[in-house]
Amino acid sequence: MLGVIHHQLWREEEALVYINRALQINPQMAAAYSNKGLVLHRLMRLNEAIASYSQAITLAPGFVDALYNRANAYKDKQSFALACADYEQILKLDPGSSYCLGTLLYTRASMCDWRSQHLLPQLAQQVAASTRASLPFTLLTLLDDPYLQLACARIYIADRYPPRPALWRGEIYRHQRIRIAYLSADFHDHATAYLMAELFELHDHASFEIHVFSFGVDKSGAMRQRLSNAVTRFYDVNAASDAQIATMLRQQEIDIAIDLKGFTQHSRSAIFSYRAAPVQVNYLGYPGTMGAPYIDYIIADRHIIPAEDDCYYQEKVVRLPDSYQVNDS
Repeated sequence: MLGVIHHQLWREEEALVYINRALQINPQMAAAYSNKGLVLHRLMRLNEAIASYSQAITLAPGFVDALYNRANAYKDKQSFALACADYEQILKLDPGSSYCLGTLLYTRASMCDWRSQHLLPQLAQQVAASTRASLPFTLLTLLDDPYLQLACARIYIADRYPPRPALWRGEIYRHQRIRIAYLSADFHDHATAYLMAELFELHDHASFEIHVFSFGVDKSGAMRQRLSNAVTRFYDVNAASDAQIATMLRQQEIDIAIDLKGFTQHSRSAIFSYRAAPVQVNYLGYPGTMGAPYIDYIIADRHIIPAEDDCYYQEKVVRLPDSYQVNDS
């Protein structure tokens, strides 16, 4: 459990120390192998993660969590057929396994295998019945019903990232400059950085302080240096827990916190669940609804979100005049 707690705090190397110690004491502990796989998976050591999950399954053949974790690792490795085999096995063992049906359909679609398309009405019925049938990002590719997309996002947020006790409790900040924080895992040689680099440079620095919180792996290079040079302060918080990052936002008295990840890979929605800033915004990375009561606005345009679709967004919609997607000239 010490290893699990370190993993929850994003201290992966420490987590490995404790989990390996547990396995030395009891080499037959299937749960420890599964938890070790989760740590290795987060470190993107996918082959090692798969081997660890497989050991857990060997020790406990009906271990649904380990099967699901291994399937996700196979999917991230783009070994889609192997992932689907695990998802199918899970649904045989536990037909109501959380998020499994949607992930199976998404993974089949990823390799242009349409044999499971007859299950889409079943998926829609399960989401409408408020069951954990699909991840929100996955559902976007499977069903085009905006009501179901909102319902799915709300189900996921309530399950995984419910509101925590608020860190900001209505205090009024009186800064000379408004403090904006951008949060992402992609402040390096990544598409998000290529789109946004000039935005940071062209911000009105006389009116705004620009704070960047990077919770991705530190990938040094020209792009990361460019971003760091363009902002008021750059924080590398990859090793910090969600609660610690939220506390930093509150301590820095951030006025507006902007999530650039949404429900995409390496997102950390839990940071925003602590309501660390008076205004919290969904922008760029995920132009779907977060379904979260603590995300106040989504920045979009009339193409991404037509006016008649506002009712399907938990957030208030703020539209830029032409395109929501900033680009570097």
